[in-house]
Formats: sequence, C-alpha cells, structure tokens
Amino acid sequence: MKTKKRHDEGFHRPFAELKRQLQMRSHAETPCERHRSNIDVTPSAGSDREMFLAAMEGVVRLDRSKYSMMPKGPSGSLGRRKEPEEDGYGNLRRLILTGEGFDVSLTPEYIEGASPDLDPHVPRLLHRGKYAIQAHLDLHGFTAREARLQFDRFMEISLREGLRTVLIIHGRGLSSPKEPVLKRCLQEWILRSSWRRWVSAYCTARSCDGGAGATVLLLRKVRSRRKGRTHGR
Repeated sequence: MKTKKRHDEGFHRPFAELKRQLQMRSHAETPCERHRSNIDVTPSAGSDREMFLAAMEGVVRLDRSKYSMMPKGPSGSLGRRKEPEEDGYGNLRRLILTGEGFDVSLTPEYIEGASPDLDPHVPRLLHRGKYAIQAHLDLHGFTAREARLQFDRFMEISLREGLRTVLIIHGRGLSSPKEPVLKRCLQEWILRSSWRRWVSAYCTARSCDGGAGATVLLLRKVRSRRKGRTHGR
C-alpha cells in the first residue's frame, strides 16, 4: 500500500529556514540581556521631589532685601572694572586726538585776576563759561600801538551797549622771542590804564574760546549812559 504524499511536499518554502534561525537566536540570549530585561526602569512618582525636600530640610531662605545685585555689562555678563592704566591711556588718547580733558587753567599760560570787592571765585566761573560771551575783538596782525587803539574803541562800544562779558583774542605769541607781546600789553591795559575801573575780572579763555591765546573780561555795569560821555582811556 502506497503512502499518500503530502500535497505541499514539492513546494519551495523560503521562510521556513528564516523562522528556524530566529528561534535559535531567541534561545541564545546572553545572561546580561536576561538580567537587564528583569530590571524595573519605571521611575517612582515624586522620588526626585522627595530627595530635594530632604536635602533642603533645615535651610533658611535668604532675605533678598539685604543684598544688591551687581550690574551687568552690555553683553549681559558682569561688568569688569577698568584698570587705572586703561583709564589713563584712554584719557591720554582723547587728549591728543581731540583735546578732550585739557585744562588750560593748569598750564603756566593761564592768567586771572579780580577787583578786591569781587568774590575771588568769579574768575574761575568766568573761565568755565558761566558768563556768556557777548562780543569779541581779534587783535591778530596788529602792532602794539594799533592794538591799543582797537582795544580802546572796542571798550567804549561795549560799555555803551551795556555788555558784561567780552573776549579779546591776542594770540599766544609763539613767534615772539621772549613772551607774547599783545598778551602782556592787554594785561597792562586792564590793570594800569583808566580801563581798570571798568574791568571786574579777567581770565584766560576756555580751550573752545581760544585758550591761552584769548582773555575774557567781565565788565562792570554802567549806571549812566549820557550822550557823549567817555568811559575810559
């Protein structure tokens, strides 16, 4: 009697071998893999918070009102304090390039004076520009004699107009062999001539107004302005 042949015996079964290999690999699992698969990795609810609260137990909160925060720089980081050398170099650079920071009152060319009845601080206020300059006279190019005539005329007009603060530009006299001629002459005119009673104070001008090459005069108030009256000379 012939055995009945299965109907699928002659068919090609490509996935049968693959199934067998997968079964063999699952049985060959390493001990480490089996151990890892048994570990419970599910985090316990609230464990981190409980640990934090336990660590912070007994800690007292700081009173922020007693402390101040340090200011931050432009980039968001804490500002770094400049070294004195950096500030000095920056000031020197600005002084050379722009003249910023130059104080003519600290130089030997600076002059000032005031009448005895005036507050001694007025010349410094005059130098700092606290009194607005109302008119100026430029004596560049004049001889000492010509400059005196120009100065006399300028003073007459200034007093007649009731001006209080005027500027006389005489130059620094750098081309003079000894000292500035017109600057020395101007000091004599305001200290020893008849104009001295009309000058309350004088000082070297600010750098922006001529510096050591100019002098600012603070004139007295003129009480009487009768026609034809001469104020000085």
